[in-house]
Amino acid sequence: MKSRNRLAQKFFREPWKGYAGQKNSAAQKAAQEWILSLDADEIVSPELRAEIRKLFAAPEKLRPFAAFNFPRRTFFCGRWIRHGDWYPDRQTRLWRRGQARWTGENVHERLEVDGDAGRLRADLLHDTAETIDRQNAKISSYSGEFLRDARAGGAGQIALIFSSVPRGVSRAAIFSGSVFSTAGRAATSPG
Repeated sequence: MKSRNRLAQKFFREPWKGYAGQKNSAAQKAAQEWILSLDADEIVSPELRAEIRKLFAAPEKLRPFAAFNFPRRTFFCGRWIRHGDWYPDRQTRLWRRGQARWTGENVHERLEVDGDAGRLRADLLHDTAETIDRQNAKISSYSGEFLRDARAGGAGQIALIFSSVPRGVSRAAIFSGSVFSTAGRAATSPG
């Protein structure tokens, strides 16, 4: 396969290992010293790209750290959420190979770092759901994994229900405006 850019491309096919397992497998295959991990619904903002490039242009700023985190700004139902538990939702996604490992539950895995993490200021952009219906479908698609994790951990069904609803939705709605107004209009619209 001919590459369209100057970067080497490799493709691997392997059985599904769960979210954390799959991310660890990908990180083990990385050839460079530093790894940047993104989910399919995340975008590196131009400001974050510039901040990372500036950081790598000064290797002395990299030396003390095993990883870097940055705020994640979520686009939800047509609005950027800038309050509540959804912002600044700091994510550690840039790390030195061999100094971090994905752990935790499926869907809500987290990166555990062996060493200090530096803090970047620019946002990672997260395009999560354009409507309440899409958010409900997304939550529903994860329900089997939530149930398996809850049963494996001994959690009851009530704990499962509450763990699948984002904590900050109501606070984000209050501070960011009428996030849920789209759902209300859809429910009352003729059609």
